[in-house]
Amino acid sequence: MADNQAILKKALEKLQTSEARVKQQNEQLRQREVQITNSIRAAYTIQQSILPENHKLHFNFSEYFVIYKPRDVVSGDFYWVDTFRNKVFVAAVDCTGHGVPGAFMSLIGNSLLNVIIKNWRMDHPHEVLAQLHEEVQTLLRQKATGNHYVALSGRL
Repeated sequence: MADNQAILKKALEKLQTSEARVKQQNEQLRQREVQITNSIRAAYTIQQSILPENHKLHFNFSEYFVIYKPRDVVSGDFYWVDTFRNKVFVAAVDCTGHGVPGAFMSLIGNSLLNVIIKNWRMDHPHEVLAQLHEEVQTLLRQKATGNHYVALSGRL
């Protein structure tokens, strides 16, 4: 009988140790989930800040509508509107990737459109798109590495 009690006691200790380990791991997972969720919320705020404000759209168009429904909280989809040399430029862009990788690409694409049109003063759609393609390849070192898994596609 004493042997059975010793065996049961040892089994109970192992079970309690395992339970404590699982509880600790669950708490670590919960904390990481909170961190990831907070990071994604911050990324969402950043990504929303690059989208054109309604007043910019209203100023350039008497009638318009926007359907923007990314699959994830953050994504590689974005739209862009600006004026340059009395021309209105509108871009609807889909970057390769979903979620955070796509969101990174959308920030790159948005920045490049601003630089190409405003700073480099390109205003022909085919030139802008060609330069955008070239700059993405350069920034991501695609020519040097042969990695072409990331891309931007869009209409201007």
